[in-house]
Amino acid sequence: MGATWTLPRLIGIEKTSDLLLTGRKVSGKEAASMGLVLRSVPRAQLMDEARRMAKEIAEGSSPTAVSIVKRMTWGRMMDEGELYKAIYEDDDVIGWAFSGPDAAEGNAAFFEKRPANWVAVNPDNLPDFGKRNANPFGKG
Repeated sequence: MGATWTLPRLIGIEKTSDLLLTGRKVSGKEAASMGLVLRSVPRAQLMDEARRMAKEIAEGSSPTAVSIVKRMTWGRMMDEGELYKAIYEDDDVIGWAFSGPDAAEGNAAFFEKRPANWVAVNPDNLPDFGKRNANPFGKG
């Protein structure tokens, strides 16, 4: 699963070391306080909270935006912390989003106070954001 690679990037080296060296279990509240999970809810409310959050995402964001955010945030974990790549990728996405298929529909839905009717975009057909040779240090 890559815990020794992923966890330090999510919660820091100190908390990762604590968890991996001791092997101790943490409560949901402690996991939330250390940033390991988004929030902690009582077990009886878990599915209701998961459905509420899924509904909020589904109704509040276009499927394309969700796909891009997931790809960029988790993909960012793989770019070895190269800030220039993140900046160029973010710039490319913002430029594309303002002229992409969701821009007009999102604005219209907002001003008309109605749910948006998003255009279906295959995530595999999105542009290759931030893949230009833009390293200020001259490397790839």
